Amino acid sequence: MNTSQSTPNLKPYMLHEVPRAIYLPVAGQGKSKTDRVERASFIKLLRRKVDGEKAAQTVSEQGVNIRLSVAAWLRIASQQEQRSALILVVRQEEGNTGIAIDKQLCRPNQSTMFSGEVELNTRRPPLSVHLALLGVRSGQAVYVDELFVQPVQMQANSTAQRA
Repeated sequence: MNTSQSTPNLKPYMLHEVPRAIYLPVAGQGKSKTDRVERASFIKLLRRKVDGEKAAQTVSEQGVNIRLSVAAWLRIASQQEQRSALILVVRQEEGNTGIAIDKQLCRPNQSTMFSGEVELNTRRPPLSVHLALLGVRSGQAVYVDELFVQPVQMQANSTAQRA
């Protein structure tokens, strides 16, 4: 379903900002959080001064491939059924982009599950990523029962090696 669209005319209802650690893991981050040596080297990496031009050039050459698994249980306070869509709003220097995750028919005052995977390929890291809901009228209350966002681990290499 990964349809991408610029969102200047859409009025999404923002649900949640996705933490940067989920979609942009820090390179060199230690696997063991209790190992003092790894933590110290990671903190030194964060405090190190980096030439801005070199960093921007490295990121633009490599690009960013983000793949997330998203699931949410949402309730919309309404008197009638309505179509709603869960989208990922990606803010970049060029503008906002909305990527559809799932569309559902929401029944009055009942929880509805939205779920799916989304993939985003950009030349530069996004400034921010938000989960939002389309199809909500102004003044309607939206209740988030559960929200789940996790990076998808690529397992194509292990499958290809076995074949």
